[in-house]
Amino acid sequence: MSTRRKVRPGRMALADDGRTIELHYESLEVTVLPNGEEVVQSTKQGMKRIMCELLEASDLYSAAQSIVQDCKLLHAGRVDEVNLLLEEAQRRQQGGEEAQSPTSGAFACLQQPGNSFTAPHAVSEADRQQLHEEQQQYLQAAAASATQAMAAAAGSARLSRIDEYLEALYEEDPGPKTAAAAAIALLLRDPAVLGVLAAHPTLLQALARLLREDAKKSSELSTCLLMAFFAVSHLPHAHSLLVQNQVGSLTMDLLDLELRRAELWQQQEGVAAADVGARLLRREPLQPQEQRLAVALARQEPLVYVGISLLLSMAEDAAVEQKMVKKGLLTLLVALLSRGSVRLLVLVTTFLRKLSVAADNRAELRELEVVGQLAALLPGQSGAAGGSAGQEGGAGQLLSSVLRLLHNLSLDRGMRQQMVAAGMVGKVAGLLELELDGPPSSNGVSSSAGDAGDARPASITGQPAAVAMQAQGEHLLLQQAQQNDGLGQTNEGPYLLTLVLGLLYHLSLQDKHRSMFLYTDAVPKLHAMLIRASSPLAATSPELAALVISLAGNARLAEEMARLGRLEQLLALVLGPVDAAPQTQAPAASSGNGAAAAGSQQEEARAAAANSETMNHLSEEQQQLQEDAAQPLQPPAGGPDWNDELLWKLLQCMAQHESEPLRLRFRPALARMAVLITAGSLSQPVFAAALGCLAWLDIPGHDYSQLLAATQLHTFLAQLAAHGGDSFEEQSWERMRVDLVHALGVLCACEASAEMLVSAGVVEVLHSFILESEDGEALLAATVAAARFMAQGPTRAVLLVHAELAAHFAELLQHRHRGVVRAADAALDAIAGASEEWRTSVQRLKFEAYNREWLQVVRQLDAAVTKEGLQVRTAGLGGQFNQQRQCTVATVGVR
Repeated sequence: MSTRRKVRPGRMALADDGRTIELHYESLEVTVLPNGEEVVQSTKQGMKRIMCELLEASDLYSAAQSIVQDCKLLHAGRVDEVNLLLEEAQRRQQGGEEAQSPTSGAFACLQQPGNSFTAPHAVSEADRQQLHEEQQQYLQAAAASATQAMAAAAGSARLSRIDEYLEALYEEDPGPKTAAAAAIALLLRDPAVLGVLAAHPTLLQALARLLREDAKKSSELSTCLLMAFFAVSHLPHAHSLLVQNQVGSLTMDLLDLELRRAELWQQQEGVAAADVGARLLRREPLQPQEQRLAVALARQEPLVYVGISLLLSMAEDAAVEQKMVKKGLLTLLVALLSRGSVRLLVLVTTFLRKLSVAADNRAELRELEVVGQLAALLPGQSGAAGGSAGQEGGAGQLLSSVLRLLHNLSLDRGMRQQMVAAGMVGKVAGLLELELDGPPSSNGVSSSAGDAGDARPASITGQPAAVAMQAQGEHLLLQQAQQNDGLGQTNEGPYLLTLVLGLLYHLSLQDKHRSMFLYTDAVPKLHAMLIRASSPLAATSPELAALVISLAGNARLAEEMARLGRLEQLLALVLGPVDAAPQTQAPAASSGNGAAAAGSQQEEARAAAANSETMNHLSEEQQQLQEDAAQPLQPPAGGPDWNDELLWKLLQCMAQHESEPLRLRFRPALARMAVLITAGSLSQPVFAAALGCLAWLDIPGHDYSQLLAATQLHTFLAQLAAHGGDSFEEQSWERMRVDLVHALGVLCACEASAEMLVSAGVVEVLHSFILESEDGEALLAATVAAARFMAQGPTRAVLLVHAELAAHFAELLQHRHRGVVRAADAALDAIAGASEEWRTSVQRLKFEAYNREWLQVVRQLDAAVTKEGLQVRTAGLGGQFNQQRQCTVATVGVR
C-alpha cells in the first residue's frame, strides 16, 4: 500500500474586496491498495486567494488565461469562469469607491495605511490606561455601594487572615463565603499584595471553584469573585492561570445569565430596556414600571461592568479573544448597548472597538445590526439627544468612543450602507455644530483635569455613597442610574472633530451616498472650516481635505459647493483676488521658502482675498460671467495658498463635472490660473493638479485665443510636451500627459487658437500621443482632443498629412468605451468635411467598421466557394488520369 495526497479544486468566488478570487479546494489523503483501489483517509478544506489587479481596462480574457496558467489548481477549462469573475471585479471597481472616479486620484496621496481616517482605530495603551483609571474609580465606589459584604470587609480585611478566608470559601452557608470573597477582592486591589496573593498555591483555584459552583446563586457573591479575578488579570503572567481555570468561560456564562434575567424583568414590567436606557441618557422622568426596571438594572450594573472589564483584560491574548468571540461575545456586548449607564456604554463600545479591527468580527456585527443601536447613542441634528449630546460629564468620552467604533465599522461596505439607512449622515454632520475642536492630545484622547473629583456626584465617591444607599434603598439606586456618571470630567473636550470628519469621509466613498449630504447643512460648515484652515491642508487638516474632495466628486454637491461665492473664495485662496496688484512670481527652486516666509502675513492675505471675493460676488457675478476676459492681462499675484496641492485638487474635482453654470464660475479666474501655471513657481504635485484643473475648463463661448495671446500658454505647453518627461517622474509624467492633452483639446476652440497651436508645434505632439495611446484614459483623452483638432481648419490640415489617422479612428468605432466611440465618430465627421475625396473615404471606412462582421462572413463564403471550385476541378482531372492508367494496365496485361 502507498499513500499520496490529491487536491480537488472546488468553486470559485469573488471576495468582498472585489480584488481577490477565492478558490476553494479539498486536500485528500488517499491510500492505494494492492489491487489499485484508492481509499480516502482524510479530507481537509482549504482556500487559495488569487489577486486580480485590474489596471484600467485591460484584456480580461488574456488576464484570465494568465491566471489559469499561473495557478496549478486550475485547468484550462476554467478560463471562462475566471473571466466572468474578472468582469464582476471590474464592475465593482468601476461602480464603487475602488474605481478610478474623477475624485480617486485627487486624494490618493491621503489614503495611506497609517492615516487616522483610513486605518482602524485600535485600543491604544493610552486608551487602556485611561479606561483602567476609570474602572478603578468606578469599582471603588460600586463595590462599596452595591454589596453589603464589600462595605463590611472594607475595614477588616487583612493579609494575615488569608488562610481564614480560604477556609470560609468552603462553608455551606453563603454568608461566610460572600464575606471571605469580598475580603479577598479588597486585598487583591492593593498592588503591594497582589503579586503575593496571585502566587498563592490554592487561592485562584478555590475562587474559580466557587465561581463555577455557587456564583449563579448569589449576585453579591459573583460580583465579589469577578472583582477578585479582575484584579488578578492586571498581572500578565497570571492570564495563563485564569485560562487554565476557565475564568473567561465562566464569566461569559454568568453574564449571559444576567442578560436573561434582564429579559425576564422586561417581560414582567412590559417595558424595553432600550427605552429606559434612552430616557436615562436624556434625563427624562420615568413611569412607575420604568422606574422598577431601572432599579433592577442599576443593581445588576456592577456585576456586568466588572465582568466586561475582566473579559476585556483577558482579551489581550489574541487566542483567548477568538475563543470569546466563538462563544458569543459580540452578541453579549451588542445586547448591553441598550443600557442607560454612560460608564458601562463607554466600556462596551471600547471593547467593541477592539474587536472591530478584525474583518470577520465586523461581518458578524453587521448581521447583528449594531449600527442602529449606535445611532441612538449619537445626538440628533438639533445637537441635543441623549446624554451624549454635549460634553458634560462622561458624555464627551462616550461620544468619542462611539465615533471611533463607527470609524472601524465604516471600513466595511455593508456597514456603511446600514449607517446611511439609519440616518447617520445627518446625525454625524450635525456634530459639526458642536465645539469639538479642542486641543488634541498625542493619542487623540484628552487628559482628565486635575480637580475634577469635586464635580462628581456623591453616588460614586466612595463610602458616603454606600451609607446613603443602604439608608435610602431603591430610591437612591434609581437616582444613581439617572445621574451623570461623572466620567471623563475635563476642562478641554476630546478632539472629536477629526473623528467626525473621518467618519463622514467614509460615508461619502460611494457616490450614491454622497447625495445624502445635500439634505444637511454640511456644505456651508465644511466651507467655513476650509477657509479657516491653515496651509498646507495635507499637514493641518487631511481629514477635512479628503472629505470635501470626496464630496466634490458628486455633480450636485459640486454645484452647491460653488454657490454663494464659495468657489470664488476658494479661487482667491490659490490665485488671489480678481483686482490683485501684479507681483513677480517666486522661482520654482525657492517656492517652499517663499511660502514659509509669508507665515506672518498669510492669515491677513487669506482674509483679504476671501472678503474681496465675497463683496464682489453678489453685485458683479453676472457681469463677470458675461465679460469676454480678453482684456490686456497683467500677471496677478498668487493667493495665500497658491502652493497647496489638496486645494488645487479640490478645484480640479469641481471642474471635471460637465455643468455649464459651474464651469462659467471659473471663467474670471482663467487668466490668473494660466499666469500662475506658466510662472514656473509651483512644485511638481501642485503644478500637476493646477494643469489638471485647467484641462477640464471647457467653457462654452469663451475666446481662448486672446487668453493664449496674453499668456503664451500654448508656447509653454508645447515646451512642456517636448521636455516634460525629463523633469518629472515617469508615473507622474504619464498622468500629466493625459491632462496636457486634455488642455490642448480645450484650447483648440476656434480658428485663431488653432493657428496659435499649430505655430507652437503641438499638433505633432498630439499625433504622437494618439499613436502611443493603447487603452484607458489616455486613449479617451487623445481621441477627444483629436476630434476638437479636426474640427478646426488649421489643425485639421496638419493632422491629415498623416493619412493613417482616419483608419485609426475607424477602428476605434468598435471600442467598448462609448466616449471613445463618440469622439472617434466626431473626428471622422470632421475629416469628411475637409474634401470630397475624404468624404468618400470616410464613408467607406465607416461602412467597413459598422459592417465588419457581415463583411467577414462574406469573405469567408467567397473563400469557401473558391476552395470548393478548386476541389471539384482537381477531382475531375484525377478521374481522367485514373481512366487512362487503367486502360494502359489492361493493354499491357493482354500482351
